[in-house]
Amino acid sequence: MLNKSKRPNLFYTLLLIFISIIFEVFILMETSKVEIIIGLNGVLFIILFMLVLNKNLYNTLIVLYFLPLIFLNNSVHYQLKYELVFALPLFTLFLYTIALKFSASEKKNQITYLTKPLYLFLIYFFVVGIYGIFQNHNKSFILFEGFHFLLFGGIFLFNYHFNERHDFYLIFKSLLIIFLIISLEYIFLGAVISGNRFVTFQSGFLPFVSGILFSFFLFAKNSINKTIYAVLLFIVITAMISTLTRSLWVTTGITLLLVYVTYLWSQKKLTFFKKIIFLAFGLGTIVLVVTTISNSQPTGSLGDSEKVEERAQSIASPTEDHSFLMRVELGWYALQKFSEKPIFGWGLGDYLKFQFLGNTKLKNIYIDNSWFYFLWKGGMIGFSLITFIFFRSLKLGLRIILGTDNNIVKSIVVGIVAGSIGIILLGLLSPLIIKYRTNVLFPLVWSYLEFEYSRLQNLGTLK
Repeated sequence: MLNKSKRPNLFYTLLLIFISIIFEVFILMETSKVEIIIGLNGVLFIILFMLVLNKNLYNTLIVLYFLPLIFLNNSVHYQLKYELVFALPLFTLFLYTIALKFSASEKKNQITYLTKPLYLFLIYFFVVGIYGIFQNHNKSFILFEGFHFLLFGGIFLFNYHFNERHDFYLIFKSLLIIFLIISLEYIFLGAVISGNRFVTFQSGFLPFVSGILFSFFLFAKNSINKTIYAVLLFIVITAMISTLTRSLWVTTGITLLLVYVTYLWSQKKLTFFKKIIFLAFGLGTIVLVVTTISNSQPTGSLGDSEKVEERAQSIASPTEDHSFLMRVELGWYALQKFSEKPIFGWGLGDYLKFQFLGNTKLKNIYIDNSWFYFLWKGGMIGFSLITFIFFRSLKLGLRIILGTDNNIVKSIVVGIVAGSIGIILLGLLSPLIIKYRTNVLFPLVWSYLEFEYSRLQNLGTLK
């Protein structure tokens, strides 16, 4: 039984249930019956989970922000009116935090290793948004893009409130449950019930979740825990395969390999012989891919197939794949625009149109390449800022892995480092880093890395 001091506050409990019901009213208007059944049960499970473990308003509000991810219908995630409603918990937490900050007698020390460059990034893209207005770009486009960049500012909230590992672990556990529910939805709604491809933007984080679970599996000390993590990993990978998204297949494979290599390195088991093997494997894979592509024959409709084996075969012939070529077309136009304004970019609200492979009337403010997007909209300055943040987060993670003796921390950070590299690679074929409400996950992870790094600095155990 929980101590009285540890019991969740009734106000927070009622707030969680009330706001969840409001969210469901919005979402249920657009979702299928099966999704309602799975999603509502998932939401109720998260609520019970929070009631048992949580007693803080800020954790409640953060989890509330992520709950709508359980519902996979894209129409409720691509409209700004829904996005603003779903963001109400974060806006509420922001106002609550500001009030606390101004009323506090002592100033809290803000961690700055990743926070400072992230604030510079936010300020720069605010200026880029203003520049877009002066360029007479579509204001609704600017608002939509600006909203997603604003979510990176969540690091201010996490750094201010999260003073204990418990806070991070509670959110991480909640997110793990959410993505497991999402995985079950992909399996049942796609592979089992409809038999057709079923994919939404939430699937973009399945390689990252796979990396975390595989890291937990490797670091687990007993067979029961290993079995649990193996089962959970199997569910997530099955869901990832059922989406028939080839970029996820490739990045998941890379992520899992990186997790294993980083695990061996963290345990000082990465011998010279194993390094040679992994290097040979990597080079061999590159040679195989290049050779296959150069010798490939037209694959017809394999890229549009609903069969796993045919979708896998189409990877060998990307130049014959219409979906891949559409990405290449807009990516090429983005690079052309970058070459015209390479320093500051074109600003938010600018758009591209297909000329050959897609709908020529469609105005594309996003492209399926996050990194080309930063070059196009923010120029070298914007691109340099975001790449510096990702690079520094990886460097921070590696230093934590070397400096900590805590196996739980080490397993989480190994998964984060490998998963982040997977996300970086996926960004070459996806707008995952620029377009979605899941942008909050990046500052959450970065805040955790700063937290652990700060603890090691205070302990003087950094190497």
